Amino acid sequence: MWVAAATYCALLAPKNLLATLIGVSGMCHFSLGRGSGSFIGGLLIGSFGTRQSFRLMGLLGVVSGIIYGLMHCMWLHKFEDQTKPEKSGK
Repeated sequence: MWVAAATYCALLAPKNLLATLIGVSGMCHFSLGRGSGSFIGGLLIGSFGTRQSFRLMGLLGVVSGIIYGLMHCMWLHKFEDQTKPEKSGK
C-alpha cells in the first residue's frame, strides 16, 4: 500500500513538493489513521465487547461498500468515461 501511495504522490505533486506530500500522506496514515483507529476500536471493545465490536466494524465495512457502489453507479462512472480515450471507427 505504501509503495502505491508514494507512486501516486509522485504523479500528483510538483517536483519541489514531492517530499512534503509523501510526508503528509505518511503522517495521515501512520499518525491519524492508526491513532484514531486504535482509539475508536478501544472505545468499542470497552463498551460492547470484542465480538460485538467485530460485528459492528464488519457491518460498517459492508454499509460503506454498498454506499460506495451506489455512488460509483450513479455518479463516479461519469468521470471515468471522460478520461478514457475515444476509439475511432476508421
